[in-house]
Amino acid sequence: MKVGRGFSMLENIISKIREVLDEKDQVRENALKITRETVRLSAEAIRAIHRGELENAKNMIKDVKKKLEDLATELRGHPDIYFSGYVYSAYQEYVEAAVLLSILEGSKIPSPEDLNVPYVPYLLGLGDVVGELRRQILDAIRKDQLDQGEFFLGIIEEIYEALSTLGYPNAIVPGLRHKCDVARNILEKTRGDLTNAIHRNRLLKGIQSLMEKLNV
Repeated sequence: MKVGRGFSMLENIISKIREVLDEKDQVRENALKITRETVRLSAEAIRAIHRGELENAKNMIKDVKKKLEDLATELRGHPDIYFSGYVYSAYQEYVEAAVLLSILEGSKIPSPEDLNVPYVPYLLGLGDVVGELRRQILDAIRKDQLDQGEFFLGIIEEIYEALSTLGYPNAIVPGLRHKCDVARNILEKTRGDLTNAIHRNRLLKGIQSLMEKLNV
């Protein structure tokens, strides 16, 4: 009899646990859906920025922000899901798009509080902006807009130097050291590309000036 009553109590315990886990599973599925949507929208916004469609990109980024804010509200009772990798990845992509847009618009770089995102994905998203700025610099070189290229290079340097001051272990800021290594490599390579372009430009101007003097 005691065993029977014990088993009945265990069934009740498992039933309550199942209810909680069923709810968590539904929340998780919804979080996965929303994060996939926001990652896709953020990527589309970045492509729009590179095409010069800033207003279109701004609208998509606003949409992403609203979706992530709604998701954060839904996940208040589920910190294990909120702090999961896929949610942080969605924040990271959003930060990358929002920061890149602010730079191209000539406005101040938004803070984590401005974007309403946690610090860790903010830092990782900021690191990803470096690669997008390299693309802008290469476009500027092709268009012979070297002053603009130097401007973007200066921002890359600022981002790299700022992130490099955060010498925390991977357990505190996962992936930051790798982001810094990648940013340093991009910075060095891009500085070389831009320097070569500036030297070529000066050489061409010198040749043109000489030809004009010689009436060639």
